Amino acid sequence: MILIDPRCRDRLVLALGLDLFAVNDEKFMDMFVAPGAIDVLQNERQSLQKRQKILQSCLNDFVFLAIWKPFIPVKLGEDGRVNALLEWSACEAEP
Repeated sequence: MILIDPRCRDRLVLALGLDLFAVNDEKFMDMFVAPGAIDVLQNERQSLQKRQKILQSCLNDFVFLAIWKPFIPVKLGEDGRVNALLEWSACEAEP
């Protein structure tokens, strides 16, 4: 067992406290984060943002189709399937 002089111990506690808490947030986090962990988290965040944009685009398309599909004129083939959407300008010209 190592005995430390109380005065020395107090100075060590003070020095440790200053090292831990008298620094800015970035330096404080660097003391506890594994190397490369921040890069991994940033890459994950970018990936999630891209996925969010894709999903938002899908949602917008779905909402558009759900609302406007009954009003979009289509050209049906002999089999009853949609061959093509008519152009909006052509739709406006029809009575």
